[in-house]
Amino acid sequence: MILQPIVENALLHGITPKHDVGLIRITAEQQGNSYFIYVSDNGYGFPDEVLKSLTERNFSKIETTTTKSGIGLLSTNKRIQYFFGSSYGLSIKHSDFTGSTVGLFLPVK
Repeated sequence: MILQPIVENALLHGITPKHDVGLIRITAEQQGNSYFIYVSDNGYGFPDEVLKSLTERNFSKIETTTTKSGIGLLSTNKRIQYFFGSSYGLSIKHSDFTGSTVGLFLPVK
């Protein structure tokens, strides 16, 4: 349930508008006591206003300023922080016209 909304966003908002070949890649690595999971796509990237809110980790602003994007990211971030604490959650590692990479930061348990 943590990865599904991120992959769905990559497909619906990143890949589908391209009308071309799309790629979604999921990678993971462990660093010390943390897991980093990355979902990357080769879509068009996030709209500027959404990207700004995501970069600032201001997920609540996404919910109020956009109509169809960000809700899955908002609920996923809230779910991670509820279970693991505020130091964990989502972050945007990359987003421009070549695609986006969303990172999930989780503890090893």
